[in-house]
Amino acid sequence: MRKALEKHIKEHIKEYVIFGLILIIGLFIGTMVLNNSSNDQREEISGYLNGFNTQIKEGSKIEYSKMIFELIKKDLKLVFLITFLSVSIIGVPAI
Repeated sequence: MRKALEKHIKEHIKEYVIFGLILIIGLFIGTMVLNNSSNDQREEISGYLNGFNTQIKEGSKIEYSKMIFELIKKDLKLVFLITFLSVSIIGVPAI
């Protein structure tokens, strides 16, 4: 079992390094965002995370598909605006 695991890690070391770098970059960006946010934003983030942790501790089922759908719906307007501006002449000065 140990040899198989070592072989797997040696064969996929590139993917593990890339994943580690992405994780470190994400933590760094998250830290920078929190350090540069206002008190209201910090309270909102803290409230969301505390509510999420409470939900997990209580053992209630988390509906991941519903969560992803709500996130996509929330950001869909921004995605369409960026897409429209990127393919139109109107967006050249904005970009």
